[in-house]
Amino acid sequence: MPIIKSAKKRVRTTIKASIRNSKTKRDMRSTLKSFQTAVASNKNVAQAQSSAQSAIDTAVKKNIITKNKAARMKKNISAQAKTASTGRPTTAAKKPATKKATAAKPVAKKSPAKKAPAKTAADDLTKIEGVGPKIKDLLHAADIKTFQNLADAPTATVKQVLADAGSRYASHDPGTWGKQAKLAADGKFDELKTLQDKLDGGK
Repeated sequence: MPIIKSAKKRVRTTIKASIRNSKTKRDMRSTLKSFQTAVASNKNVAQAQSSAQSAIDTAVKKNIITKNKAARMKKNISAQAKTASTGRPTTAAKKPATKKATAAKPVAKKSPAKKAPAKTAADDLTKIEGVGPKIKDLLHAADIKTFQNLADAPTATVKQVLADAGSRYASHDPGTWGKQAKLAADGKFDELKTLQDKLDGGK
């Protein structure tokens, strides 16, 4: 405990100031809380604003808060009061947001991506007796690229392909090409060779 009278007086003064400051802080917090309530209910906002600003001024005079802090608090209060007067929701008096239960959206099933048809490798049609490199190109242009394609193609169709290419190719007779192509498509190359030995230029 202090012994000197001046020290004792300082202690008493400090205690009194502490009690007074605590009361001022409580009053300020209470008026600010009342202001928030008034804003939330949109009733007596102007009166609550005036009381809150007065409590802030008192706190500044007693050096409980700084002038800058007081200015910020007043600005915030004015903004809330203005928002309340226009009927818009305030940021300070926000009620806890209730999340609306949203119906789960059906998840759209992704349709499996269609795979592009695999390209069939072209066969060497020159293995057919009577088909040379030029005629092979003509057949490829007509989408006859495999032994099976040639086996399935009607003879008349093949003749038309040759005729469209000119008299040089129209003279060829594709009468046995389909039979040869069928043997090649089935992998019967021995039988194909036997047949080709009997042919003359594919005829």
